[in-house]
Amino acid sequence: MKLRPQKRVVFIGKTPLFDYESYSSLTVFAKCPVLFYQHYFVKAKEASSPEMLLGAAVHATIEDALWEKKMGTSFAVEWLIERFRILWGVELFLAKNRLEGIAFKEKSPAKYEAAGVELMGRWYKERLPTIRPDLVEWPFELKISGAKRSVYGRIDLVNKGPIVIDHKSTSRPFELMKVEVRKQFGVYIAAYVQHFDVWPAGEVHVLSTKGSGTTVEPMNLNEDDVQEVLDKFVRPKMIAIDKAWETQRFSCTCGSHKDAVILPGDFIGGPITEAQKAMTAPEKEKESDRAMKELLDTRAAQRKSAWDKIDVGEIPF
Repeated sequence: MKLRPQKRVVFIGKTPLFDYESYSSLTVFAKCPVLFYQHYFVKAKEASSPEMLLGAAVHATIEDALWEKKMGTSFAVEWLIERFRILWGVELFLAKNRLEGIAFKEKSPAKYEAAGVELMGRWYKERLPTIRPDLVEWPFELKISGAKRSVYGRIDLVNKGPIVIDHKSTSRPFELMKVEVRKQFGVYIAAYVQHFDVWPAGEVHVLSTKGSGTTVEPMNLNEDDVQEVLDKFVRPKMIAIDKAWETQRFSCTCGSHKDAVILPGDFIGGPITEAQKAMTAPEKEKESDRAMKELLDTRAAQRKSAWDKIDVGEIPF
């Protein structure tokens, strides 16, 4: 079970806050550099929503199922659904312990759970029989020429073939996502080729949370397609992010924010306090390390508490 996020290294001074970027962070920066600053510096955490919680539980359930199939284990749909219910409970428990909270406005948690149960049943019947797992949740590093750091991420599944597969649980029509998904696959295929020197096919397994089942959308990119994604999206954004960290300025490009500037001594999680201003450089570094350790320890404790509740059958909702 992998509940912990990938580790990121925190730096002090005019260097990136983290030692890599992800496809997600590139897309946030593309929307607006100030959103990137708010997302990865001030809040120091990923944004979330009920739909994202459902997606996390669905993806974690599918991951477990894929590992079981890769190991040659047979399982009934009831096992899969029970697994989803447990993981949905974990996501809800963690969400309730977030400082900013998560609001369920359009649908209740029970309705999201029902949608997930139906979706898992359809996936078991429609998609699982066609899958022959080669790699599950494959972690990659994609080195980008001209950029100081790499793009890190995980590919949901590489089916024998090879076929790079990404699962998308969504209530939106796939056509509205196609342009962004194409860029994402440009990164995935480039990473796979860079590591294995084999060109894979691509598929998006769309999992509708509106009860319309699952579909397979081909996402076969050729060399020119992938190079276009790298040249026109990935590399420019990586270089722009590096420049923003170096200048300590994140300029608004969407017209909805004031430019953000990191002041000397600013700490992860927000602007500096009067007490922090008076600190020496070594004291600031020590305080930043302490704050990050406290943040990580809190998250680890929340996850342990969630699993403890599940072990004794007491998910408090």
